[in-house]
Amino acid sequence: PIGYIEADCQETFNELIRHAEEFAKHEGYTQIRGPIEGNVFNSSRLLITQNDEHFFTEPFFKREYLNYLEINGFRTFQTWVSWKSTIFGRFSSIQELLVRSKTNKQKYTGQNKTKKIKIRDLNLNNWEQEMDIFYDLLMDSFSEFKDVEYITKEELKVYLDDLKYILLEKHCLILEIDNKPIGFVCALLDFQKEMSLLKNNPSFFNKLRFFLKKKLSLGRVLVLYIGKKKESENQIKGIAVKLLKALAKRNLGFPMNPVIFGYMQKGTKISSLMSKNCKVISSYGTFFKNIS
Repeated sequence: PIGYIEADCQETFNELIRHAEEFAKHEGYTQIRGPIEGNVFNSSRLLITQNDEHFFTEPFFKREYLNYLEINGFRTFQTWVSWKSTIFGRFSSIQELLVRSKTNKQKYTGQNKTKKIKIRDLNLNNWEQEMDIFYDLLMDSFSEFKDVEYITKEELKVYLDDLKYILLEKHCLILEIDNKPIGFVCALLDFQKEMSLLKNNPSFFNKLRFFLKKKLSLGRVLVLYIGKKKESENQIKGIAVKLLKALAKRNLGFPMNPVIFGYMQKGTKISSLMSKNCKVISSYGTFFKNIS
């Protein structure tokens, strides 16, 4: 894996890649792949297309890097897209919530009848234990992907500890079967503008703006992580759908919130669900080059 790419021109970029190739060959690698900047939580992927405003956590690189990679013999390895809910999609979601009765009671057949299935909010008052659960779910879920660089629990906590101040419990859900966590969805409000303002000018007005946005749950909602344990489909079907419906129900269908579903892999079941009421706003890729 290669990452932390920063170059002021093509010549500098070429030199960085040359050094990376030489080091990789010396270490016995036959392929280099990136950008994977340490792990998937740290600006991995390159932004290929963008048709909406940049959102929090989205990778930000010079557009010239795509051309530089092609010149250096790189090809696309894997692609992702981000979806944004349409006004019609949000209306349909609200309508469905209004007409559905007893949405908290779901019918199961066969062996699922005996299982106790529950979707609960993240408990921010029990942060350390919740992060242990989230880490296990996340690493198990990500093990299905082809180019994940794993991180330790301690490394993940460093990243998540910064996020806990902008998380709302109703945006982060865990699905449990017989009290065992098997699925999760994690969303947060897009505070990119507010955090930038606070960094440059921590005035009372900017602090108040941040507080009111969080208190009133205003602005775009970013659904950044959704997944399940590998063996979970043998226990219950449609985990992602159940989690997204529960997320919508807890937030009354997000009537005033555009919802962005970030970094969905093309061809997955969850990605196919997005096509009905959402539109693609961004696409991303990682790239590879064989060096053997």
